[in-house]
Amino acid sequence: RSPSRGLGDVYKRQAKGKALLLASTVNGLAPGMPAKGLCYSCTDEELSQAVDYMIEQAQPLPVQ
Repeated sequence: RSPSRGLGDVYKRQAKGKALLLASTVNGLAPGMPAKGLCYSCTDEELSQAVDYMIEQAQPLPVQ
């Protein structure tokens, strides 16, 4: 399944590196993550930007 924002497994996936995350995004993962998130008109660059955004959003908020 694809990760939901804020779940602990996001950090495990992130630790595998951006290249692997991008490959999973482009190619999909069985059984529940379809290739390109079903956005077949998205370019690999657009998907890379989406992965960057999700990584950024998964970072813990700074303590104030």
